[in-house]
Amino acid sequence: MSSPRSELYRELRRKPLMFGRSYLAALTEPSRWAYRPWADQVTFVCGSPHSGTSVTLRVIGEHPAVYAPMYESEAFLKAMPPWGMLRRLRRETVASGRRVLVEKTPDHLKHIEHIRRLVPGAQFIITIRDGRDVAASIAHRKHSSSSGVRRWQAAAAITAREVNAPDVLCLRYEDFVDDPIGYVRRICAFVGIPYLREMLDFHRHPVRYNGRDGKQKGTGVGGDHQRLRSWQINQPIFDGRGRWKHELSTEVAAAFNVGELGSLMRQFGYS
Repeated sequence: MSSPRSELYRELRRKPLMFGRSYLAALTEPSRWAYRPWADQVTFVCGSPHSGTSVTLRVIGEHPAVYAPMYESEAFLKAMPPWGMLRRLRRETVASGRRVLVEKTPDHLKHIEHIRRLVPGAQFIITIRDGRDVAASIAHRKHSSSSGVRRWQAAAAITAREVNAPDVLCLRYEDFVDDPIGYVRRICAFVGIPYLREMLDFHRHPVRYNGRDGKQKGTGVGGDHQRLRSWQINQPIFDGRGRWKHELSTEVAAAFNVGELGSLMRQFGYS
């Protein structure tokens, strides 16, 4: 397995002009993330879109040992190396006085192997949800269910490959709704922090998310999506199971019963 520093040198050779102001961070951050005297644990929350990644982050962030930034860093989604953003996350964690960093960017799911190389010992919490409900939720925002079907299938396929990895905890949105205490206990045991009942009272302590206060709900459509997300992250656990029954066409819903979609649905306990 290559080291973070060798990964860095490869990036420098391939894209030397893309570092810009992050050049110093690129030289100093790899060892800080490889050995991490500033943190006991680094965990990334990722997974299928519209599957509960935000509320999962919110619950974990209520723990006094955890620093959970209320924004998506997208550190590993950009063309340039991630060290500038990782430096920011490290500094924020140190300033918080907490020893566990939990970051949430759903699409980091596609970059788990890369993260493993650059952040040795990192953990991953992957959320999954009934694909039909994901398609219905995305259709509300995009006015098309086809995007939701494709995105869920891609995310579920990656999750299926990672589900048994020792550094991965896979959680179903439906289990959060059914048994929130059990859901949070599993998270705490995985991350290595004691379970606290008050973690489920997160909605009593409003936070700003992506710089917004979340006081207004928003529609979730177009540019109003961030306002809706900021509102949602401050709400109690919401039971959104089965919305597909009223919002998806018969044809789209039936597609989740056959082929790869059907196989993935069954693998995660959906029928």
